[in-house]
Amino acid sequence: MVKILSHQEFLKTFINVPRVSVNLLIEDKQGKLLLTQRAITPGVGKWHYPGGFLLKGETIEACLKRLAKREFNYDLKEAPEFVGVFENLAGDPRGHVIDLMYRLKLNHQIPLNATTETKAAQYFDRIPKEIGFNHHETLLKLGYKVEE
Repeated sequence: MVKILSHQEFLKTFINVPRVSVNLLIEDKQGKLLLTQRAITPGVGKWHYPGGFLLKGETIEACLKRLAKREFNYDLKEAPEFVGVFENLAGDPRGHVIDLMYRLKLNHQIPLNATTETKAAQYFDRIPKEIGFNHHETLLKLGYKVEE
């Protein structure tokens, strides 16, 4: 059974242990990366790759599907490829995060739907300047280029 913590309980977990974040890099057929602009704290207004924390009792596959739906209202049917683990000691103001990165290359662009957690969604061919958390460093390590 999947367990969802209250916001206060969730924040308290960072005091004692790192949290596992599952992240989804979606590229269109031109290699452009789908990013969303946050509508929630932390990082309101910053661009980021879609992701979120794995819930107790939730599989990674179920987490990826939940995140795609929550971040841009997309029903994920494809199987993303695992691309790596990244440690984020200070990039998230809430605490230590272990990032599991998955990539999905699509032959089409998915509809760009804003949700309660995202102000906007947009495809980028380079990392934008207004990107949040540790996403700039992670994307550089994965071979993405910086906006000039």
